[in-house]
Amino acid sequence: MKTIATITLNPALDRLLEIEALSADDANRVQFEKHYAAGKGIDASRVIHELGGDTIAYGLVGGTNGAEIERRLVAAGVPADFVIVEGDTRTNLLLYERSTGRQYLINASGPSLDREAFDTLLTKLYRKRGNFQAVIASGSIPKGLPASAYADIVRELSDVPVFVDADGESLSLAVEAGPWAIKPNRHEASRLLGRKVETVDEALEAARSLSTRGIEHVLLSMGKAGAVLAHQGRCWRGVGPKVEAVSAVGAGDSMVAAYTLYVTGGSSVEEAFAWSLAAGAATALTPGTELCHLEDVERLVKQVRVEPAD
Repeated sequence: MKTIATITLNPALDRLLEIEALSADDANRVQFEKHYAAGKGIDASRVIHELGGDTIAYGLVGGTNGAEIERRLVAAGVPADFVIVEGDTRTNLLLYERSTGRQYLINASGPSLDREAFDTLLTKLYRKRGNFQAVIASGSIPKGLPASAYADIVRELSDVPVFVDADGESLSLAVEAGPWAIKPNRHEASRLLGRKVETVDEALEAARSLSTRGIEHVLLSMGKAGAVLAHQGRCWRGVGPKVEAVSAVGAGDSMVAAYTLYVTGGSSVEEAFAWSLAAGAATALTPGTELCHLEDVERLVKQVRVEPAD
């Protein structure tokens, strides 16, 4: 049986800290703490596993944090096959203030890596590509690696559907390499195209434009306004269910995971699009960097509206 592989070049051990109220120049007592194996690709693997799919997480990890990430994934039933690097994988902090509901995200940059570690990962992926139903390559690129890293992955795995979720130069170069799918948000699409993408009409035009570059699936997320999808000359607008969001962290990764799982599993693009919106909304219901739960996704997908926008 084939699996959906995910690639996280700059993973993280996320720490959620909850306090009652943040006070300057005073001791802030932590009321609750939880750790998560994280990074956009790892998040996607966690969601695919939660939704009943087969997945394996690839990436570059190091030190005690890297070992903790692998331990947590394995304990959760998510297989991992990492390349070990020098330096300690980063720790990200998410501080939640209970009295106001505010969140403060503090993301570390991670260790500087060398090209040899990335080439080792590329070789591993190339050798195992026959086992892949699809590949999701997402997240930031660590210091020391070229901006072309995702483009290199797309070219190395040219016979496998590769979904790239990135930003800036790394996304631009990946688009030139011809990925199977991309999912920019409106800000990332604006940077990619060099023009404003704010309204639904602008998002549809952006998705259409990107799909003419040989990208089979273009999802463009717009936060509370939903998302648009362009595929083989057609476009759809999707509006997710209204939920009381607790944390939007990981919602985009959940969309990517669900869309890839369902569209490569035989669902229509409209069905896969609906499941992706439901997964994103379900993730917004969970605290910190916790992700969606299957029962919430199954409940919310019935409230998603997907309409043609040709």
